[in-house]
Amino acid sequence: MLAPNPIRGPRIVAGNLGTRALGTPTRGARAGIDRSGRRHAPACIAAFTFGAIIAIGFFGSVELLAAEPAAKTVCVRVDFGDGFEANFTQLEWKKGMSVDEAIATANAHAHGIKFTRIGAGETALITQIGDVKNEGAGRDRRNWLYWLNGKLADVGIGAQTLEPGDVVLWRFERYDYNGESSK
Repeated sequence: MLAPNPIRGPRIVAGNLGTRALGTPTRGARAGIDRSGRRHAPACIAAFTFGAIIAIGFFGSVELLAAEPAAKTVCVRVDFGDGFEANFTQLEWKKGMSVDEAIATANAHAHGIKFTRIGAGETALITQIGDVKNEGAGRDRRNWLYWLNGKLADVGIGAQTLEPGDVVLWRFERYDYNGESSK
C-alpha cells in the first residue's frame, strides 16, 4: 500500500517493516530515504519484491499444473468370492464406452484377467472370469453379476455405457430372485 510522505514522495506502509500500525514511520525508518536524505530501496523492500516475484512464479506454475485436466478413467474390480480381488483402477475412458469395452481393455492389460463371453453387443454375457465359470441356472448356483457404482446392474454389458470415474464391480455369487444378491 502506498501512502503519501509529506517529506519526499510516497512511502510503503507495511505492518512491522519499519512503520507503526497507523502508518507513521518509526524513528529512522522512512522508506526510501536514508539518514543522509538520499532515496534508496531499503533491503526489506528489495527482499519483499524479490520474494513476491519468486512466489508469483512458483504459484503460477502450480496453478497451471492444477488447471490441466485429469485423465478420464474408469475402474473395473473383480471379486472372486474367496478373498481374492483384481482391480483395474486406471482404465482409459472413451466417450460411449460400454462395460463390455471396459472389460476388453482390462483383458488386454499386461496383467489382465481373461473375461469369457457369449453373444455380442447388447446381448453379450460373461460366462467366466479367470478360471471361475458361471454355475448356471438355479437358486443355489453362483454366477458372475456386476454392479455399477454400487448398484446391481439391470442391463447387459454391451448396453451399459460408462462415464469417467465409474466403478464396475464383478462378484461371483448367488442371485436372489427377490431383487437382491447374496453370497
